[in-house]
Amino acid sequence: MGSSNKTDLFLLQECCEGDVRAYEEIFSRYSGRLYQFSLKYTKDASVSEELMMDVMFWIWQNRERLSDIQNLPSYLFTAIRNKVFNHLRTRALETISLGDASAATIYRGQDPSGDQLEFEDLQKQYEKCLEMLSPQCKTVFMLSRHEELSYAEISQRLSISVKTVEGHVSAALRSLRKNMPRYIDKLPVAVFQLFFLDFF
Repeated sequence: MGSSNKTDLFLLQECCEGDVRAYEEIFSRYSGRLYQFSLKYTKDASVSEELMMDVMFWIWQNRERLSDIQNLPSYLFTAIRNKVFNHLRTRALETISLGDASAATIYRGQDPSGDQLEFEDLQKQYEKCLEMLSPQCKTVFMLSRHEELSYAEISQRLSISVKTVEGHVSAALRSLRKNMPRYIDKLPVAVFQLFFLDFF
């Protein structure tokens, strides 16, 4: 059986065992999609290429530790989303003027009282909110955001209508916006889009 017909999990297992061809197949399957995801938010081809390569290189360098991954696309898109978020955060801080120190302080994750608002807090709250969704709503949203599938692709995979997919994604977004207002208010537009906008 050719490697192009192997499942992600089978390829990942081979990659964990040091199979370069398996890694190359994973790279071939996902590098383009990760690059396009990054480009959507960074608007910079060279940055997007670099972020994508960082993720894919990390996979190879840490291959022996990845045997527990059950959903490779979700893992990869979470990784690239985190990379994009950190890039946007750094870029925002670099462009804030000296006269806007209070805004810079908040965005670094620390308000004047010393409370921390790090990315880890946002990620934890995001994951907590996902657990509040119904099982199918969460599945649809994860396929949309974490695996970058279109509504049509989700519809086909789950055997539900595109309208049902749209409804689940809209419901998930409403829930996230409702339950994460203090985070949303402090996010730059590009980061807000990364987590909360309906972009299909």
